[in-house]
Amino acid sequence: AEIAEASRPILTREMIACFRAGVRYVEIPVAFDGISVIVHPSNSLQSVTISQLQALWEPESGGFVSTWRQADRAWPDSPLVLFGPGAESGTFEYFTNAVLGETARSRTDYAASEHDDEIVNGIAGDRNALGYVGLAHYLRNQDRLKALAIDSGAGAIAPSADNVRSGAYAPLSRPIFLYVNAAALDRAEIAQFVEHYVRNAAAAADAAGYVSLPADAYASYLERVQSRRVGSAFSGAMAMSASIDEVLARPLIEPAS
Repeated sequence: AEIAEASRPILTREMIACFRAGVRYVEIPVAFDGISVIVHPSNSLQSVTISQLQALWEPESGGFVSTWRQADRAWPDSPLVLFGPGAESGTFEYFTNAVLGETARSRTDYAASEHDDEIVNGIAGDRNALGYVGLAHYLRNQDRLKALAIDSGAGAIAPSADNVRSGAYAPLSRPIFLYVNAAALDRAEIAQFVEHYVRNAAAAADAAGYVSLPADAYASYLERVQSRRVGSAFSGAMAMSASIDEVLARPLIEPAS
């Protein structure tokens, strides 16, 4: 593939596979996103803690926690219906790592979909439902969903562009990326498309409901594309609770083997 979109950084196993195949890549963070925990608008909850999310989603809850009260005694004794991304999703990988401490560690008895609209529609149609999607998908459906604030111990923070931008929503904030095969940039049409993408990423991100980066960041990434600077700034791991400033300051590296 000449170009790949990604909702998490390239992982170590993928970096090594690229290295062994002779594929070098240009990594371009294009925006920030905040994973939103969403429920039906009739749900009385306003916020949720990380420990409550763990009780809902940990593997041990599968086949056992089937009502809200089983996850937290203060919650109603109503059926629990969970929706979320499928196991191939970068959103799934990031959420499980952020909430459960291990990538792909999750109960499996939930309505999984690779299509965010299906998750949104499922939750909007079931008053007992809970799930998670990227901020943009919540913002486009605010009239039929409720987003829960995340209480990580320092107060409950709602998912919003301002809270993602400031770093206040750090537990579930993440950068999203474009990866480009460096050799493909020798083709004029690929180089022109990617440069156009980076020049317009801020406006496109804001219009779509993501959080744009500072103008100087896009200028730096445009120079990265034009000079074919390869590698990743994420050491093959998730960017957990990273702020925009921290992401922008990371140096590029390539695997040695």
